[in-house]
Amino acid sequence: GRVRQRYLDLLTAQLLAGDPPEVLRSSAERANWPVPQTLTATLFIPKGEGMHETLDLGSGTYHYRVGWAGTKAGKFDLQSKVRDIWKDDAAKAVILKNIPELNDATDLQIGQMMDLSLGDLGKYAPDLFSEARLKMIEEAFRKL
Repeated sequence: GRVRQRYLDLLTAQLLAGDPPEVLRSSAERANWPVPQTLTATLFIPKGEGMHETLDLGSGTYHYRVGWAGTKAGKFDLQSKVRDIWKDDAAKAVILKNIPELNDATDLQIGQMMDLSLGDLGKYAPDLFSEARLKMIEEAFRKL
């Protein structure tokens, strides 16, 4: 149920991030997802508020850097990946100030969150990443 969906979401993030095949295979096994012989991807590219463009890819091997999914230095929001936030000392400090429980988190626990956005974490751990806390973080990010 929910645990499997979390593993599938993590696998999706790893696929989009271009993680190595051995990492993907391990995540696929944890998600109980048989690795297919072929895979079709449809990307929904944001164009504006409520609008998107669809890009269907044919068969082959593609390497893309997804520019809109990353964050620019000093520009973070709830869709920012923990990996990107953790690279910026000021943004990381915002997270640790608003979610002090993370100060006691192990490297393994933090590592498991790296490929997720803050919005995703709000879905998976709503008590820790509550709407109120996420709102305070979002407001603080605007000031960075």
